[in-house]
Amino acid sequence: MLPDFQRQGIGLGLLDKCLPRVNDAICYCIPWSYLEQFYGSGGGERCEPRDVPGFLSERYSGYLQEGRDVILMQRVPTD
Repeated sequence: MLPDFQRQGIGLGLLDKCLPRVNDAICYCIPWSYLEQFYGSGGGERCEPRDVPGFLSERYSGYLQEGRDVILMQRVPTD
């Protein structure tokens, strides 16, 4: 991480530019838990392993077994 570049709106700017390209698709991510609000600002919502494709559920379980503090999130298409 580069602390000098954090909290300057760079990530939100990138997220805003990407969102129009994914409005018609369901998107998933496995972010660090502290990023829930960040991804939530783009429409992401916390979800359960049963709500994601199997390969992501397996990856998520592996991350938890490694002790990583991660969550599952999904963003559904907007109208």
